[in-house]
Amino acid sequence: MNKVINTIAAIFALTLMATPALSGESKAPVVAVQPVDSSFGLTAKLFAVSVIEDTDNIVYGGGLSLEVPIFDSLSLEVGGSIFEDEVYAINANALYYFDVADNLSLYVVGGGSYDIESEAFFVGGGAGVKYALSKQLSLFSDGIYNWNTDEDYDSGVVTVRVGVGFSF
Repeated sequence: MNKVINTIAAIFALTLMATPALSGESKAPVVAVQPVDSSFGLTAKLFAVSVIEDTDNIVYGGGLSLEVPIFDSLSLEVGGSIFEDEVYAINANALYYFDVADNLSLYVVGGGSYDIESEAFFVGGGAGVKYALSKQLSLFSDGIYNWNTDEDYDSGVVTVRVGVGFSF
């Protein structure tokens, strides 16, 4: 839609510039055409993750997620992780960003995850930091405390992620 509007504005500007030249006038109007933003606003994330149940039980893994902006500061994220011994988890989170500097944002995160092996649901909340290296590349880290909804668990777990985001 923006390309159509910009094309019409450019044709209109060229027509206005040609009209004075044909009539002998020397002044030509100037029309500013705004550039089209070609990014989709999506961010693909690749991260290392660890789940800490207690000091004796730390599990390591990696994951992928896709973040979709909903409003200026609010995004939704869906993803999955694989841990040692082929344990899989899927998650969905909402992230709310607070810009603190040009390239630095803090955020709060809340959501849920599902451990496929144990068939356990978790609900969690936490905070993180995002540093933009460029418009397309960023680094992030967050910590999330997850409460288990299963009665067999006494307590929750802490999830720590460190990764890189690719925006497109």
